[in-house]
Amino acid sequence: MKRFLAALFVFCCFSLVCRAGDLSETDISITEKNGELYIEDTSVKALKTLFKKIKYKDYIHMPVMAYPAIFLKKIPKDFDSIEDESYRNRLFIQMLTPVALKVNEDIFKEREEIFEMSKDYDETKELTPEQEEKLNFWAEKYDIFTPFKGIRRVFYIFDELKMKVDVVPPSILVATAAIESNWGTSRPAKEANALYKEKIWFGEEKGLPSLEDDDYEYRIFDSIYDAMYSYARKINSDVDFEYMRHFRANFRKRGRYVAGRELAHGMLESSALKNYAGLLDYTITFYEMMNLDIAKLMRLPEKDEEQEKGI
Repeated sequence: MKRFLAALFVFCCFSLVCRAGDLSETDISITEKNGELYIEDTSVKALKTLFKKIKYKDYIHMPVMAYPAIFLKKIPKDFDSIEDESYRNRLFIQMLTPVALKVNEDIFKEREEIFEMSKDYDETKELTPEQEEKLNFWAEKYDIFTPFKGIRRVFYIFDELKMKVDVVPPSILVATAAIESNWGTSRPAKEANALYKEKIWFGEEKGLPSLEDDDYEYRIFDSIYDAMYSYARKINSDVDFEYMRHFRANFRKRGRYVAGRELAHGMLESSALKNYAGLLDYTITFYEMMNLDIAKLMRLPEKDEEQEKGI
């Protein structure tokens, strides 16, 4: 009952403020879609006002670990002007946590679809044309290649997908973004939403020019979500994260939830930074991000007909 009341409290705070549209005096562009709030552009002051109104005081002590579904398209324009480094870093975590939860929701939906299709194939040993097209899409998306043909090929791809397509702890997604973007203040983060400094070779596509090397540019992302999802896909496909994925699979086999701190030690080869795994573990621990890995998103309740008519 306590968990239900806490969740109801979050719903009410989120709903009453956002439905009322009581943001006219703030410098913020916000839209609602399917119970989710999307912020196109904002200042730090406006964002603080919004978070205060919906009782999103911090990222640690949320009732039943339920986070409001608020997704920033980009870092606030004046974010790097915050003088208090500790506050700036914690606000960064606050902003990115809902996005990380959304990314994992989408990954888990895909994982469920893979397992459902695999189960159907186990029973029928056949794929419909639509299923075969989807399987080939997944194989390309997650860098799965095999010389096998027929049934052996299908089983191999499904086995690889079950290993690769899995959630990435939100604590890792947020902490890595913090490390790679200097807590949202780096040039790639501010100008290209490139929180993870994802690189493209010059000429592949239009990117943000690098000031360090003329051979590559930084990939430009339309939103923070796009940048984070791209990084999660890299974790789930790139050879540099293979050890971490096996580590994650062992957690699954033992019936344990996927924890960021423990998984961090499987990311030894994922960065050129010295002692990256230790740095990642330290960042997650120091900023108390462990609870993010068991958190959920809280969306606005659907409007009923009377609300739609303004009754």
